[in-house]
Formats: sequence, C-alpha cells, structure tokens
Amino acid sequence: MISTTTESSGTAIANFEKIIIYGHKLYDHTHSWVHYGFYKAFKYLKFNTFWYTDEDDISGISFSNSLFLTEGQVDVNIPLRNDCFYVLHNCDNPKYNQLPIENILKINVYTADVPSKPNIVKMPYYDTIYYSVVNRKLYMSWPTPLLPPEIESNMRNLISNPVVQKNQACFVGGLHNRIVKLNNIERQCISNDIDFVRRLNITQSEKVKLIKDSKYPLAIVSDWQNTNDYVSDKVIQQISYCGYSITNSRISSELFDNRICYDDNIDTIIETGITYVDNNLTLLDKIELMDIVKEKYTYVARTRDILGMVKKIKAYHGPSN
Repeated sequence: MISTTTESSGTAIANFEKIIIYGHKLYDHTHSWVHYGFYKAFKYLKFNTFWYTDEDDISGISFSNSLFLTEGQVDVNIPLRNDCFYVLHNCDNPKYNQLPIENILKINVYTADVPSKPNIVKMPYYDTIYYSVVNRKLYMSWPTPLLPPEIESNMRNLISNPVVQKNQACFVGGLHNRIVKLNNIERQCISNDIDFVRRLNITQSEKVKLIKDSKYPLAIVSDWQNTNDYVSDKVIQQISYCGYSITNSRISSELFDNRICYDDNIDTIIETGITYVDNNLTLLDKIELMDIVKEKYTYVARTRDILGMVKKIKAYHGPSN
C-alpha cells in the first residue's frame, strides 16, 4: 500500500493502493493539462499512479481502495466503487449520488464569489484557495505543471546559463474571447519592431522553450476572467519557466504582490512590458518569484491539499459521525 506524508507535519494523510487519473489524453483538450499536472504530482509523491480514458480496456484491472480524479466530460465509463475515493471536477451526473458522501471531493476553480460561499474556510498562506469540509469542496487556481525540482533547475539555469532571449512577444493558448485583445497587441508589437508569436497545441517542451526564448511572455485573460478574479495559470506557468510574466490579470498580479508586469489597458501593455523588462526586472526578482511558485503554486502543492481534504472529509462525514 502506498502512503504519503505532509512535509509540515510528517503524519500520514492518505493511503491508497492506486491513484487513477481518468479521462483526457494529453493535448486533446485544455483540461488534459490539469490531468497531466496531477499525474506528474502523484507520481512524484511516490503513489502508484495510472492514467486511463473511456477508450481503454480496464476490465481486468483491480481498483480496490483507489483514488480517482476525473472531469465531467470524460467520465462515462469510470468505475464506481464504494471502497474508492473520487475527486471530481464539473461532474454533475447523478450517478455519483450512489457513492458514500465521505468518498467524494469536488474541486472547482477559484472565482470572486468563493469567499462568500457558506461554510467556507481560507487555506492558510494562500489567497485564492478555499475549502468547505461540510460541502466537500476545494476551490483553487490551476498551478504550473512543473515539479519543484524542475523549477529549481530553471532557477539555476537563470543564474549560470541564461537564455539569450529573442526580441519577441509570445502567447500560447486558445483565443477564448481574446482575439480583439491579441490583434491589438500584435499591432503594438509591429509598431515597436517586436515579433509577435502566437501558438496553440504545442508540446510542453515546445511551450517552455518558446516562453524562455521570448523577451515578452504574455498571459492575456478575457474580460470575464478579470471581472471574476480568475487567476491566470499562464502567469504561474510563465514564472515557473522564466521568472516573470506580462499580463492584464489584476488578481494574478496581486497574487504576487504586484511584482510582475501588469497593465489593465491592452492598448499600452507592450509599452508597459518594454519598460518593465528593460528597466525594472532583475535577476533577483525572477528567482524570488520562481521560488514563490515552487513553494505554493505547483500540482504537488495542490495534490497535498487534496490529500489533506480526503482526511478532513473522512473524519467529518465518515460512518462514525
């Protein structure tokens, strides 16, 4: 049986025979990156971890005492067992109602309304992570898929082997109501003799290389995301890759005590970025921001939060209560 411990307390917080990441193949959907991040994190924590989809033949596999993590678009054939625990994201199918309530945790993305929800508790040391044991919910922002040692490696390379960056701005991801903003940014880049690179559906290694190579890595959020305090995972990822980010996301900037490059005016964000990178950004800034991400905003940290919630939910909702 595999177990894990918290670094802070040293006490066991969960015991499972297997961890099952269920649904999505990497690159088939935006949410596949979430599954990828949790898959890496559970394996890093020495759990016996597997990643299956509805298309896989799992008929001969024992799932006794497993933890399943899944998402509502890809959970058609997920095994339902009373001896397993389920971490669910946007899973509204009533089929889960047959399971013991102490075997379910629902994870949701943090938004501005979360602090006012009933029975909600703020996670210590985190401004955008809340939980409710009563309602069996954990609210979070999506972190970087890099493991802490991978971020440490990037930090060392910044010091001893820095990349010679290209005079280019880059954006990786779908448009999602951002096309007007990105077209505006492209015009600003042309006016400032900066190349603008936009990519979608590239591999993890290609994304990391592009962001490291680019002098102006962009994390542009939609109006809805800004209004609802949706933390940009692109900001967190970019910091873990190269030490900084240029964004129009107010909540993401506040998360890092306004030490990253923030401009809510898309019309001037490239000029703001040029000033920030050329005049304000230091190597020490990059290292300190990366260290914050390494300690607080990885899937390893969120996995430990999930395992802590398993213990809390079992204690509160278990048969003896």
